[in-house]
Amino acid sequence: MSDQALFELAPVTLSLADYSALWNTFQNWRAQGVRDISEHFLADHQRLRQCWQDVTLLRVNQRALNMYGATSQAEMIARFRETIQADRLTDLLNWFVALWDCHADLQHLTCDTVRYSLQGKRMDVRLHATVLPDSPAPWSRVLISAEDITSKLAIERENERLACVDHLTNLSNRRDFITKAATELSRAQRYNAPLTVLMIDLDHFKNVNDCFGHHVGDRVLSAFADKLRHCVRDVDLTGRLGGEEFAVLLPNTSAQEATDVMNRLRAELAEAPIASTEQHSIFLTISVGLAELTPSIASVEAFLSKADSALYAAKRNGRDRLCIG
Repeated sequence: MSDQALFELAPVTLSLADYSALWNTFQNWRAQGVRDISEHFLADHQRLRQCWQDVTLLRVNQRALNMYGATSQAEMIARFRETIQADRLTDLLNWFVALWDCHADLQHLTCDTVRYSLQGKRMDVRLHATVLPDSPAPWSRVLISAEDITSKLAIERENERLACVDHLTNLSNRRDFITKAATELSRAQRYNAPLTVLMIDLDHFKNVNDCFGHHVGDRVLSAFADKLRHCVRDVDLTGRLGGEEFAVLLPNTSAQEATDVMNRLRAELAEAPIASTEQHSIFLTISVGLAELTPSIASVEAFLSKADSALYAAKRNGRDRLCIG
């Protein structure tokens, strides 16, 4: 069977390209002392564009035509540079950095990047490249297979999201909240910035479950999460730590500012029922413990513990109130 037949019958998307001009450019830059190719490209985006012009597409198989939406090999060869968008040069940068790091040995290069069909459809793509042994010059015959991993990555991202999110409220779960809070704590300590954490407990929530059932209790939790999410900023971190216990981390926020936020939320809860049944309107009050970051707090656990102590003080003193630890 001929090489052309094997190329066409391959069960993957294939292209054959001439990268020899890019090889020569890279060798010249190395001779000039370039060490960090990323910095070199980012210092002048025109270098990226010029290197992309140095690449020549020689051949593609039918699977490649289908993937990129080309009607013929001639169209694909003429328009293949459109698979990179002018305002998305970082996608091209990733590929060229991977090539640079290979030096002369381009045998098992794999790179995840972004490409576009000729109709503008965005695709997450995994590229595999190797130089064919019969290449007359370095990188003059580079065989590249391209795998569209858009759906695979979307599933992976969704699985990662689900692992971090409380399924009922769509807030961060306990593990995700603590992980992200640790990052914010380190940032606040590094820049000596204010940071406040709130621990929130829904007062007498057990009565809701006992009187109306867990399905209504779930509605109350979900509705409260919505109100909590809407009363804080996008930069604030909200989480359900378990049961009816919630937490909020507010970067660059003083104790007084955080108190104002909670007072607005408590006023909203007092004005209207959080949920309703056919016979009853369910009103909700909350107890809140507040802690402000101090030099003595060295960990997220210690920070939450301080707020938790303030929360229990609020509950001991009659609930429906905020206490500062």
